[in-house]
Amino acid sequence: MTPVPVLARLRGWRADGVALLAGAVSALALPPVHAVPVLGLALPLLLLLVRGEDEPSLRARLVRAARCGFWFGMGLNTAGLYWLTNAILLRADQFWWLVPFASPLAAVPLAIAVMLPCLAVASLRTPSGLVHILVFGGVWGLADLVRGVIFTGFPWNLLGSTWEWPGRAGDVMIQPAAWIGTDGLSLVTVLLACLPLLRWRGLAAMA
Repeated sequence: MTPVPVLARLRGWRADGVALLAGAVSALALPPVHAVPVLGLALPLLLLLVRGEDEPSLRARLVRAARCGFWFGMGLNTAGLYWLTNAILLRADQFWWLVPFASPLAAVPLAIAVMLPCLAVASLRTPSGLVHILVFGGVWGLADLVRGVIFTGFPWNLLGSTWEWPGRAGDVMIQPAAWIGTDGLSLVTVLLACLPLLRWRGLAAMA
């Protein structure tokens, strides 16, 4: 059995758990690790989870998308904000009790932003995988832009920053951000990561 129907048929806490794990893995693409190829696994996996199979109604699809998007965002941003714990440890004698809560609490509003592209895809009626990917990437970039405004330009965990590798190679790869911004580069990154889905047999059936 191919991964497409297996993932699409996951329900409840199983789908939530896979989304959470995929989000945490995707954080490896962020600085300082820059393991960009993991996005080619994590983001298509999220898109497959969001679409699902045999959901009885639009409401059911939206609920599924919201849950998967939220838990993916929690994994991505909790892992990506690990450094908040390091800051607290500087005053561990006073704030030790915050250590297990700092990163997850900060991740909650950022996880809501990840829900938006998932909800947008779930609302589509077309079976076209290409349309799913374009909408997913476009709304992801827009959500990054909106959260930057709402949270006064909070610059962490933007997928566009994954290209800022150390050295001269990073200077070249991050250059498009000068023309389209980091949010635009996030859009391009999501699109590139999801394109392999078009080669997976069975994607067109995700309606």
